[in-house]
Parts: sequence; C-alpha cells; structure tokens
Amino acid sequence: MATKAVQGKVVSIYVDGINASPFLQEFEIDSQRDDTDVTPFESDNKEFITSAAENDVTLTGFYNGDSGSLDELLFNSYGGTVDNVVTIFPGGTSSAKKCLLVPGTQVGMNVSAAADEQVALEADFKSALIPGDLLKSPVPVSVTGAGTPLVGLASTTGLTANLHVLSLTGAPTACVITVEMSTDGSSWTPVLTFTLVVASAKGGYTAKTLKNLPINAQLQAKHTITGGTTPSLNYALAAGRQS
Repeated sequence: MATKAVQGKVVSIYVDGINASPFLQEFEIDSQRDDTDVTPFESDNKEFITSAAENDVTLTGFYNGDSGSLDELLFNSYGGTVDNVVTIFPGGTSSAKKCLLVPGTQVGMNVSAAADEQVALEADFKSALIPGDLLKSPVPVSVTGAGTPLVGLASTTGLTANLHVLSLTGAPTACVITVEMSTDGSSWTPVLTFTLVVASAKGGYTAKTLKNLPINAQLQAKHTITGGTTPSLNYALAAGRQS
C-alpha cells in the first residue's frame, strides 16, 4: 500500500535560535555535482567522476519587521563571519521525523513588494546538506534529563548535529547539551557536546565529529541543567550520520 504524501503545511524550519516556520511559506534545496568525463581509449561506454556537491538553499516568506522576527535575525547575521544554522523538517517535529541539516553561509537577501501585496522576504544560502533525524523536539525542560532514544539506525562513521536553543530562562549557572550513542540502550557514551554560555545561549550551533569516528546504532539527546531559580530550557536537536 502506498504511503500518503506529506502536506506542506506541516513543515517546520528552525534558523539559529528561532522557529522560522511562522515567517515562511516555501523552501527549496537545489543540489548539483559537476561531472568530468574520464572515458579512456578503447572504451565503448563513457565514464565520469563527480565533484563535491554545491547546495543552494532558499527560504521564502514574509517580512515582519518586529523584534525577534526572521528578517531581523537574517539582516543581523548577513555578511557576518558565522554561518547560520538551519534545520528543515519536511514532516514537522511532532514525532521522530527525518530532517535536513543545512548549516551554511547566507549569500543573498531580497525584500520585495507591490502596492497590493504583502512584503516578501527571500534568503539564499550556500550550505552543507546532511540528511538527519530529530533527537529532541522543541518542548521546554526544567531539570536534567534525556530525549527519547533514536533506535534502529545503521552503525556508521561521522556525525553532525544542529542545535537550536530557542530560550533559556531562570538563570541556571551551567547548561550542557550532549549527543550520546549506545549499542544496547543502557550504556551511553558522549559523542558531541554543546556547553552553553547561559547569558547568551539563545541561538544556533553546529558540531561535527571526525569522518572516521564509528557511530553506534542508537542516539539520544541529553541536557544537564545546573543551578538557577526555576530554570527552563527550550531546544531542538537534530543529528545526521555524515560529516
């Protein structure tokens, strides 16, 4: 029986430290690899080798102009030295869904409108393109704990993770978010660690392991919150088995 298609309205997109979905209505990822003809003499069939992929990511939506809006974030980061952290969930974040990690450099910004139209916003990125999985949905937590383990994946090498810290309140003295791996679901080993500067934690973070580092079949997100007065941490974490 064929699987039902996913409707676009469920898409969730996170950019740095905000849920960008309310500001957007379209995304497009165009990935291209150049090919070089290496056909030798006396060969009946052409042979090719391909270059590294060039990935263009376009986010299209609406200009808002308010504090905390997507356009404010993108204008502030445009032309900077730090890449934007973008994670796209074509099936949303309500359950363990596949995603695309596309951290990259913002290379284009366009704001346009006609008199009878809403002001449109378009941002273009040159990016990595890493298929991944949701490890922690954006639901606030207040004490040390872990997300639901992700099981049933093949053991591979290399790992990249995108972290989106949406809010951190209650003045904790320390906050650490870790991607852990396991072979049996009971003994966990840290793989990637994000140590947040609690005074300025809101934002996006990307980390990766060595390409040849073996990664076990099970992954989970862990958060350690220390101190503070009724602390509350809201973050989304996704990881992809490529670096």
